[in-house]
Amino acid sequence: EVIAYKFYNKNGDIIKEAKKQKGAFFYEGYAACGNITSEGSYNIEGGKNGEWKFYSDNHILQSKEIYTKNMLDEEKTTFYQNGKIKSVVSFTLDTLQGYYSSFYNHEQLKQQGWYKDGEAVGFWISYYPDGTIEEKHYYSNDKQNG
Repeated sequence: EVIAYKFYNKNGDIIKEAKKQKGAFFYEGYAACGNITSEGSYNIEGGKNGEWKFYSDNHILQSKEIYTKNMLDEEKTTFYQNGKIKSVVSFTLDTLQGYYSSFYNHEQLKQQGWYKDGEAVGFWISYYPDGTIEEKHYYSNDKQNG
């Protein structure tokens, strides 16, 4: 199996091209304006591996994600345009698993809770921008109970 790709700018000039037949290589995706939109290690046999970064067309970091054999594994972190963390969620082989947290643009905790096997479980707490509790719900099998 051979992987080959080319990215062109708005004028039709090649920004980046690569071809790989075996093993892993560092992949970079580009927008037509010439900015990187994604980057990370890619293995021909298994897909994305390790940390990947995804950017807007204006090269603003939108997320960092960790992959194992092309599946989200460990943490996925999303960001606001100002670079501050928007959310952090854990995965195990493409399944939501573990602690979830989201934040307001000014870094105050917005919501927190837990996932188990892709379903919300336990107490989930949402906060007002000043940090006081807005609501608290208990989840069992991804269903709200109270």
